[in-house]
Amino acid sequence: MIQLFRRIRQKLLSENKLSTYLVYAIGEIILVMIGILLALQVNNWNEKRNQDELRITYYQQLLDELTLDNNQIELNLERQEKSIASYQDYLKSYERDNLSPQEIFNNINKVNFSFGTIEFNTYTIEVLKSTGDIRFMPKALRNKLVTLKNAQTDHLKNKGIRESMSLRIMEDAYLAGPLSLKNVLENQSQMAKALDFDYRLPYQIAIMHSGLTSKTFAENNNIWELKNILALTDETVQLIRAELNL
Repeated sequence: MIQLFRRIRQKLLSENKLSTYLVYAIGEIILVMIGILLALQVNNWNEKRNQDELRITYYQQLLDELTLDNNQIELNLERQEKSIASYQDYLKSYERDNLSPQEIFNNINKVNFSFGTIEFNTYTIEVLKSTGDIRFMPKALRNKLVTLKNAQTDHLKNKGIRESMSLRIMEDAYLAGPLSLKNVLENQSQMAKALDFDYRLPYQIAIMHSGLTSKTFAENNNIWELKNILALTDETVQLIRAELNL
């Protein structure tokens, strides 16, 4: 094609058809420009198609991860609500008159002392932020993802601080009296007397009560934050499903 244009130009110049040559040269320039514009348009189409495919892949990954988070949050909420209920049952046990320290100790040991763990699935949002691909997302979804990620990060930080305080108190409770030895010292009266379990027990119960009160406070705050994260997660899912026309 280029050689053909070259021969035409040479022929026009050799025949001194300057005006015709100029018209032809302008036409050739226009054709080249059209070719460049078409090439750019095709490139833009390809780039947009690639971006759309990448965006759909991100959407599907986000939906999978958010579904896992939803399930995990629901289970975590259920566990903490049961834990709080066990603490409330323990408090109700005091409605009986004149409980002995051993009876109170038995009741307090029915409370759930464990802390649940939670880890959010943030792989895709981290990839979106690190690669800069988050710019391909619609503004509303982009803002919602950032808000959700910040809420998750804040929750994990706050949860760790609150629960560490409760754990320290409960650790003090177990250090306050070696009650785990009581059953194995039935035939060791001298050792049992030296440890003086009856004296240590009320003190240990007081510390355990304080620790469980702190734990319940932490769990109530955890529940409030998790419910907020759950709402943000549902809103994010709805935005993604709308983008996928689901």
